[in-house]
Amino acid sequence: MKTTSSRSSTPTFSSPSPSVLSETHAASGRTPAPSTSPLQLCADSQSFERWLAAHNVERREAIGCPPELIDVNATGKFDIKIPNALHPPTTNPKADALYEELRNMFTLDDALEDEYGIHKNAYLLCRTYARYKRVMEYSIEAHLRSPIDDIVQHVFEEEGRLHYEEEVAMVLPRRSEGMRRFLGLSSQSTAYIDTAVSGLANYSTDHLTNGLEWEVFDHPELHAIHIRTKACDDANNDDDPHLIALLDLSWEYNMIEGPTVRNQTVLNTAIILLHRQYVDMKSRPLWGFAVCYRTVKFYTTEWEGAVRIVPTFRGDG
Repeated sequence: MKTTSSRSSTPTFSSPSPSVLSETHAASGRTPAPSTSPLQLCADSQSFERWLAAHNVERREAIGCPPELIDVNATGKFDIKIPNALHPPTTNPKADALYEELRNMFTLDDALEDEYGIHKNAYLLCRTYARYKRVMEYSIEAHLRSPIDDIVQHVFEEEGRLHYEEEVAMVLPRRSEGMRRFLGLSSQSTAYIDTAVSGLANYSTDHLTNGLEWEVFDHPELHAIHIRTKACDDANNDDDPHLIALLDLSWEYNMIEGPTVRNQTVLNTAIILLHRQYVDMKSRPLWGFAVCYRTVKFYTTEWEGAVRIVPTFRGDG
């Protein structure tokens, strides 16, 4: 798995041997706690790098904004055009000021259709932006998270093709038993993603035999939702595609920008990529977002041979 970030270095990790683990353990002069949590793992950068190496995860840093995301141009506006008329006149000066502020974030064009739904959702965007502007450095995490989650849920569930979840439990993969014990992680160590969105996909069972088609979904590390369709209930239609939901995007929130929230996001994206492998589905880039007070880091994760690569991009709010 690949991890990319905004700096230019490209560290490469290899899995340590048991003898190296023993020597490292002895040299450190400490015995890891018997029940290290995933959050504690992410807070200890040295331990987290060891975990990445043991699970063939490479973290890289990238420059600029990912091409899949809409960037801000030289004028400070989002690099898209939207319809000129955003809202009907109101008698509320505060509402008018918010709508005007929203208009100033984009390039306006009278001839355009509302391709991005900005016009249709202008009220929601303005109300959410007003809540976000009230977030201060001393605010609690919930105040930062709530307006963003409202937008995420609205955008990704509007057409019914994506599934929104909060506090999603993710069992850590157990690819290196020696490293797991060395780091003090239990066999059922579970991380929790603040916010996640799953994409719906057709899943064909025609390559599975012996009536065990759905045992794949009993994998202890897999978070997937099997959505019942006619194919599930029709005994004569076992080869038709079934519908499942697999995690595609994740968000982690923290008021303080630091390595812990970044490592949590890398951990999330690394685990999510494995889920597609568990159900033998084609890999593609998956996204993670580390949201802090006025800063965001974007992560994409994809396979490069047997290595998971996580690129990192930085965005300032």
